[in-house]
Amino acid sequence: MWALHQIIKFDRYMGRFLIIMSILALTSCKDRRLLKYEQVVLEATKLQIVYNASNKTITIPEQQIVNFKHILSRNVKPELQREFINDVRIDFFKDNRRTAFLLINNSDKLPFVNFNSDSVNFGFRLTYGIGQTLDQYIAENNR
Repeated sequence: MWALHQIIKFDRYMGRFLIIMSILALTSCKDRRLLKYEQVVLEATKLQIVYNASNKTITIPEQQIVNFKHILSRNVKPELQREFINDVRIDFFKDNRRTAFLLINNSDKLPFVNFNSDSVNFGFRLTYGIGQTLDQYIAENNR
């Protein structure tokens, strides 16, 4: 009888332990796609923005790259890529070699971004920070 009581007690604690570990595993894991994206952004040594409508290409000044990388990494939630005609493209360079790019649809209805690199591809909704920064750069270069 004592052994049966110990087994039931062990099962109760083990069940709680497994539930807690499962919750921790699910909440603490970061999407691998997002980790690779953040790595590509971090390793970029040069960033260029290409605006299709005005046919302008803007290279981000060296003193603004760190801030722009921070903006590109904030609030990104990976989803499946979507098909659209892009308004803007952001190219990521490492040692003068393009390593990745963002295709951006900046429409009012469904602003969206597709990220493409050799190691990972995914989409995400255009974040407020990226949208505002793109608008700021084109406004500054149209003066």
